[in-house]
Amino acid sequence: MTYDFVVCGAGPAGLTFAALACLNGFKTAIIEKQTEEAIADPQYDGRDIALTHKSKEILSELGIWEKFNPATISTIDKAIVNNGENQGKMALSSSHAPNLAYVVSNHLIRQHAYDLARSLADISLFFDNEIIDVERTNNKVKVALKSGESIEASLLIAADSRFSTLRKRLGVSASMLDFGKTMVVCRMKHEFGHNNVANECFGNGYTLALLPLVGPVSSAVITMKPWQIDELLAKSDADFNAWVKGKLGNRFGKMEVIGEKFAYPLVGVYANRFFAPRFAAIGDAAVGMHPVTAHGFNFGLLSIKTLMDSILLAKKHGIDMGSANVLAQYDRKHRNDTLPLYLMTAGIVGLYTNETIQARIARRALIEIADKMAPIKALMMNKLVDDGNSHFSNKLPSLPKLPFLRSHNFTN
Repeated sequence: MTYDFVVCGAGPAGLTFAALACLNGFKTAIIEKQTEEAIADPQYDGRDIALTHKSKEILSELGIWEKFNPATISTIDKAIVNNGENQGKMALSSSHAPNLAYVVSNHLIRQHAYDLARSLADISLFFDNEIIDVERTNNKVKVALKSGESIEASLLIAADSRFSTLRKRLGVSASMLDFGKTMVVCRMKHEFGHNNVANECFGNGYTLALLPLVGPVSSAVITMKPWQIDELLAKSDADFNAWVKGKLGNRFGKMEVIGEKFAYPLVGVYANRFFAPRFAAIGDAAVGMHPVTAHGFNFGLLSIKTLMDSILLAKKHGIDMGSANVLAQYDRKHRNDTLPLYLMTAGIVGLYTNETIQARIARRALIEIADKMAPIKALMMNKLVDDGNSHFSNKLPSLPKLPFLRSHNFTN
C-alpha cells in the first residue's frame, strides 16, 4: 500500500493533520494502537482546552469549528494571575481582539476530529495496530505493521503523545522536564459568576487555575506534589469544595465539584529536533507543554499548519516534500514559534514551585513589576492570543539558523 503520509497516532493532532492533508490532495494512513471504539467515542477526561484565535482559524479551515455546539463554547475575555490567596496580581487582556481565547472540552475536539477523518476517502485508519519496523531510503519510508501489512510513503509522522515511542525508535531525543507534580482537573460550579475571566493562583506549594466555562461553572486545575494530590482526592466532595473555596479567598463564593476528578502527572517535553530522515514530529510528540497556559493543543495545531505549509511550498516548486531541507524549514519555524513560550512557562513554573523564602519574595515582585510594564504584558498576550494581528508579532527575534540546518543529505 502506498500513501503520501503515514501518521502514528489517532489523537487530535494526527487526525487533524490527516484531514488537512486530505483537503490538500494527499493520501494518508493513520496507525493507532487503540481500538476504533475508544477513538470514535471519546469520554470526558476533565481537560478543557483554551484555543487561540489562530487555532480557531485552523479548525474552521478544516470544518471542525462549525461542528461545535455554540452552547459548549465559552470565552476567556481576561486573565488574572495572583501570587497567593490575597497578594499581588497581574491582569491580562487584549486590546486588539474580542477575547483572549475560546474554551472547548478536549473530548469534543477529539470526537469531531475523528468524525472528519472517518468521512474523508483519502484517509485510511488502521486501528488496534502498531508500527513494528521502519525502513528509510533517500526517497521513501516503508513501515511494517503488527497486522503483517506493509505501507510505503514519502513521510512518516509521529503524533503519538509527548512520550512518543516512534520518536524514540527513530533516535530523536527530547528534553523532558519532570515537574514532580500531579495535576487534578474537574469542573466546579460556583456561587458568584466568573465574568469570563480566567484566574491563576500561584500559592505556596500549589497552583490553582479556573478556566471559565458556560454559566457559573469553571474548569478547575490544581497542581501539587503527588502525595498532596492523593490526600486531596481522598477528601469528601464537601471537604474538597471547602479546600478550593478557601484557596480562592471566597472570591467565587460556594464551590461545588461536578462529576469526576481526573489526575495527570506533569512532565514537559521538547523534542531536540522535530525531524529526521523521512520523519517529522507534530503535536505533543514535538512539544508537550505544561498545562499552566492551557496552550498545548494550540502548539499542536500550529505544528500541523506549519508542516503542511512547508509541504505545499515544496510541492509548488517541484521539491520532494519529504526531503531534509523541507523538514528543516518546518523545524526552524515551529521552534521559533514555540520555544520562547515553552522556556518562559518552564521558568515561571520553576519559580512558583520553589518554596524557599527568596523565591516567594521574587515571585511576588515579578507579578507586581510585570503588571506595570506594558511591553512585557503585550509580549505575553502576543503569545497567548495569537490572532496574527499583534504589533509585536514581527518584533520577536528569530532563532539562529544552525549550520546543520543549512544543508542536508540524509541517506538513512
